[in-house]
Amino acid sequence: MANAHTARRLPYTLDLYTMPEKNTDLLLDLGEVALDAALDGGIIRDIPILRTLYAIVTTAKSFPERIFAAKIRRFLTRVSTATEQERLSLIKQLEDADRRKNLAEVIILALERIDRLDKAELLAMVFLALVRHQISDEEFLQLNSAILQSDLDVLRRFVDALHSAEDHNPKMLKIGFESLIVAGLTRGSGIISPDSSGTFTRVTDLGLKLYKILYESPARA
Repeated sequence: MANAHTARRLPYTLDLYTMPEKNTDLLLDLGEVALDAALDGGIIRDIPILRTLYAIVTTAKSFPERIFAAKIRRFLTRVSTATEQERLSLIKQLEDADRRKNLAEVIILALERIDRLDKAELLAMVFLALVRHQISDEEFLQLNSAILQSDLDVLRRFVDALHSAEDHNPKMLKIGFESLIVAGLTRGSGIISPDSSGTFTRVTDLGLKLYKILYESPARA
């Protein structure tokens, strides 16, 4: 049985913009079964935002549209792991038309902008955290922005560094996470490494929040 660390490790991904078109077609075909099952289960059919995304997937024809569809599939497949209680909670949360519209805009624009397929799954995990009342609407926006601005490989190392630290909250992070400052996940410490190759950083509250979502939220892969 895999340990907790292995089970939560962010998966390696494919670069959508260098992938041959025939491989993208295969990727899209493999996603159909999972999405069809989710539709039958009601999670997509019953949620307006998800139903809109599913419609985009089913009408994709051009290569750029199919790349976008691949991102949406990853997002929807993860979201479809929501429990029945979470599905009902989401329906209630989206009764407000303005909130429903705002969330739809945020999700669609974020999925358009991501440059790695795995980021769609991370966005879905953040969305599920919102559904579970683990984060506020403001934190949802901040975390979406952080994922978009972060290099995925650096983000993986960041999450692993927190998981390896005592209490998962290190007082100081080694060099290599300065790029996450702009994403709001780390902050400068003002301490330069002995060889002057970089600056040590500290984890922000937002960084801790993202770690908890990725490692401590219920795993339903």
